[in-house]
Amino acid sequence: MKTLFAITLIILCLSGLLESILIKFGDLEFTVDDAMKLKDVIGEEKEFGHKMEGILNLCKEPTLPANFKPICQKNDAPQVFSTLYDIASNPYPCDICSFAVCTGCT
Repeated sequence: MKTLFAITLIILCLSGLLESILIKFGDLEFTVDDAMKLKDVIGEEKEFGHKMEGILNLCKEPTLPANFKPICQKNDAPQVFSTLYDIASNPYPCDICSFAVCTGCT
């Protein structure tokens, strides 16, 4: 029972930590949870890489959350989407601030 309580407490702490970390690109801000939702839309294979046609397809995707739509207007959209995907694929390095775009780490 104590083990279950400890595991639950750790999971709650980690989820709270992920919510407090912001990923900033200029005036745009996203949480790690937002990045994970984007990864779900993109799928397991990052199809777009740094190709603009892949980004245009992603931006037309009806399941793309509205808070990501402004990225589609940016010249560096492929790089921004790629970075968000990479963070979502392995959010724990973000927890220790290894991604320069993450803030809110302690």
